[in-house]
Amino acid sequence: MSYLEINGIVTNRCRKDAAYARDFRKAGRSVLDDVRGLSDEELIGKLASLGIQMSKSELEPLVQSHDSAESIACQLDDENDIDTSDFASEWVWLSVCALWERWFPEKPSTEMLAEEMRKGYRFMEEDNEKDAADVWLPLWEKLKVIIQARGIQSPDELDSYIRGSQFVSNWVSDFRDAMWNAGLKEKEYHSFGNFQDSCRPRVIYAA
Repeated sequence: MSYLEINGIVTNRCRKDAAYARDFRKAGRSVLDDVRGLSDEELIGKLASLGIQMSKSELEPLVQSHDSAESIACQLDDENDIDTSDFASEWVWLSVCALWERWFPEKPSTEMLAEEMRKGYRFMEEDNEKDAADVWLPLWEKLKVIIQARGIQSPDELDSYIRGSQFVSNWVSDFRDAMWNAGLKEKEYHSFGNFQDSCRPRVIYAA
């Protein structure tokens, strides 16, 4: 199970169980939503306390050679002898994930892609298909680039790449529904790219 999947499970439990959330944070742990509220200096300081020196210029080559913050975190754990049996490695991932989002949004990590998927689902839970479509349209464009660049041939392959909490095959169907329902009110949503006519992607996995 990826750090991102674990983070999603814990985040949901913290939202539903106040006692669990209190004990979780009392133990010095955080979820990604918490860490996003920290400043760059606080995140850099947290990494420094673990023996990892980090700056934007030092993170950039790592971002260019990795697809996920978890992959970078694993490399940093190995290089700095981080104890993976406690929460130190968790903090490495959280810090790298948040800094990547801020400093290099033009090269989305797999965590960022999964977060955009999750954000759209929050709108869907509120019956807000338009805002879900507005989040998922840019995500769809990013995924098409990845699919073509990597020669991905199936939803399972894309699931293995993103390693999020949602199945891509389910998301494609939900995206189609969001686009269709948004288009009932604003017709332009029925005319975007592969969602013309029936609002279904004509070719999802094409090289």
